[in-house]
Amino acid sequence: MTRFPQDGVQLPESPIHPRQNFNGLDIWPWDWGGIEVADAQTKDGQTVAWAADCIGKHKSNQPFYLTVGIYRPHSPWYAPKAYSKNTIIALTSDHGWYLGEKNMWHKGKLWERATHVPLTLFAPGVTRADSVSDQPVSLIDWYPTFTDLAGLAKPDHLDGESLLPLLSDPSAQRARPAITAMGGEGKASYSARMDRWRYIR
Repeated sequence: MTRFPQDGVQLPESPIHPRQNFNGLDIWPWDWGGIEVADAQTKDGQTVAWAADCIGKHKSNQPFYLTVGIYRPHSPWYAPKAYSKNTIIALTSDHGWYLGEKNMWHKGKLWERATHVPLTLFAPGVTRADSVSDQPVSLIDWYPTFTDLAGLAKPDHLDGESLLPLLSDPSAQRARPAITAMGGEGKASYSARMDRWRYIR
């Protein structure tokens, strides 16, 4: 029956306050930059240390409940500089959006507009600045991609295909189409997207 850092206070004290304008854009909620602080000094570092201490002090064999809220990733994006070189950064979305194309609104069809999403990936030591691949890929490819980048074994049940070859060489070709599925129970629809064509069934 306790709260960290104290009742009525949502977050611990930050080692560096917003409005530092590291990025030179003077839009403080969206600021980012490397900071010279130890992990334990960050908001999440303080929270995790408190949670670990709670667990360490629990000597009873009775079950107990502990909720731990991790703040990052959240703006402003300040991170210890120890990570600015070994952090994989990924940006994507779950779907596109029709704004009147083909007289459609929303997202519920398999044409290009709704199944085309932004996908940006930065992997230190692998990707090169301003490199672009025009190969169609799928969001299910992310899982095997991250296991490859992290040097982890891939489970056998994955349907995706690692994007590591495309990250290493953006000019590489990919034989596998990007598949999108919608619906179920006998009413499933599918699309297959290659570099030039889309097939919808």
